Amino acid sequence: MPVHGACVAGYGPVTFPACSLMCNARIAPRSRPCTFAFPPACCSASARVRAAPTHFAVDLSDTHVSRHGPGEIKNPPCGRPDSERGEKVQTYAPGQTITVSWVEYVGHPGYYRIAFDKDGDDDFRNPANIAPAGRSCAAGEPNCGDGDFYNNDAVLIDNFGRHDDTPSGKRYSADVKLPDVECENCTLQIIQLMTELEKSPYNPSAEDADDIYYQCIDLKLQAGR
Repeated sequence: MPVHGACVAGYGPVTFPACSLMCNARIAPRSRPCTFAFPPACCSASARVRAAPTHFAVDLSDTHVSRHGPGEIKNPPCGRPDSERGEKVQTYAPGQTITVSWVEYVGHPGYYRIAFDKDGDDDFRNPANIAPAGRSCAAGEPNCGDGDFYNNDAVLIDNFGRHDDTPSGKRYSADVKLPDVECENCTLQIIQLMTELEKSPYNPSAEDADDIYYQCIDLKLQAGR
């Protein structure tokens, strides 16, 4: 049976391999295929149900829930300005390999990076340049280069799932080996870097920048798990 979402024009009807509804900031994941049809009578002005108002999100897949959910992804390092660690904490063993998956709801040429900070989220660093999709850097084009991959020790996986097309609704999955450390306040960051010509020149420090989208998963690594 399709799952029906509601009330936000412009997002439906769409079909996902896995779905989430968001109402009053509560995430209710669905593991079966579903369709959002948006009948207008099913919500009020104070209780909106939104279907994936985002470009990519782990919340739309089936392995994790992000710190701020699928609607806040534009501000470094974790999607929301002045982001703070929440109560949705996943606990694993030091050195454990975990599977992390997400859905690219709005397709863009680009790739993904996964990074880890053992104490908070201040070790994450944006790449200094981006390798553009299907073309060479123009003469004098700022911040255009080889992608600045693995630019600090926080990066675990880089240039993952690179694609030059726009595969909306595609699910990605990565096996991530966590560092062999114990930590109470550690964070896994996933970023989507977009490489299409329309977004050049790349400038993630601009006030209206939309070259990178961010999500974080709050973790605890504990021996004996």
